[in-house]
Amino acid sequence: METPQVPQDALQLSAMIAQNSAAARQLYPRATAASQDRPDGAGKRQKLADDFDDAVMKRRFRTEYASSETLPPSLAAKQPGKPQKKGGAASNGVYTLSLHPTLDVLVTGGRDGVARVWDMRTRSNIHVLSGHTGTVTDVKCQEADPQVISASLDSTVRLWDLAAGKAMGVLTHHKKGVRALAVHPEEFTFASGSTGSIKQWKCPEGAFMQNFEGQNAIINTMSVNQNNVLFSGGDNGSMSFWDWKSGHRFQALDTTAQPGSLDAEAGLMSSIFDRSGLRLICGEADKTIKIWKQDETASEETHPLQWTPSLGRRKF
Repeated sequence: METPQVPQDALQLSAMIAQNSAAARQLYPRATAASQDRPDGAGKRQKLADDFDDAVMKRRFRTEYASSETLPPSLAAKQPGKPQKKGGAASNGVYTLSLHPTLDVLVTGGRDGVARVWDMRTRSNIHVLSGHTGTVTDVKCQEADPQVISASLDSTVRLWDLAAGKAMGVLTHHKKGVRALAVHPEEFTFASGSTGSIKQWKCPEGAFMQNFEGQNAIINTMSVNQNNVLFSGGDNGSMSFWDWKSGHRFQALDTTAQPGSLDAEAGLMSSIFDRSGLRLICGEADKTIKIWKQDETASEETHPLQWTPSLGRRKF
């Protein structure tokens, strides 16, 4: 009588079953012995201690769960230092966020090139404002349209209709990536900054107003207060203070280096004026937060105004 041929898959399955049986006999010798010693626990498999050190078990654990993102509950409970993955639509790094001044809405932007609108009460994603082809570096919210303004490394600034979730306009005047935005707290204007270029715009249509010339650096952050003082911070540690109305840079200086820090850590990364508008708070690459205040001894005699507007400030 001819012996029937066993399929290859069945042979592999038989080999795996044999391996698992051999491994099981090696995994539980101590548990079996412990159950035999107990009069009321004969034949019962006992749970091993957490400190049970067995080479076969460790190898099996690494093999079964090496490519798994989630562990079984019993094993996940023994991993206190491992953060659990949170749900959400933002699957890439979030670089910037802004709260709406009157609505319970949060707008975020990141490496995926879209600005996402979130409902703060339900934590649900309302809109996905897509259109940028590069990383969204900064977003700002305001009460009137455009209620959301976004800047991107694709060298554009987009104005968004929050109700419709669509773009109202695209500003393509910058030649390099736009990294910072600043919205005036009282006027209906805003500014955008890229490498060596700061431009001022009028809402709601995004009409060009003027250039702020003089700071040849990568602009990482900008802030403006109610006294029409615009601050811009560069990646090389340069700081500039501008008159919002005329575009005149009335003061330029370099940040104070932290002792022991590298030259590459001199960049300014974030900035904000306090409620009074008299103090400027800066976060810098050398792991410091610096607070700047006005020079109380400054006067027209100590700081004379010597400025002649150039034709370039009116160019696109």
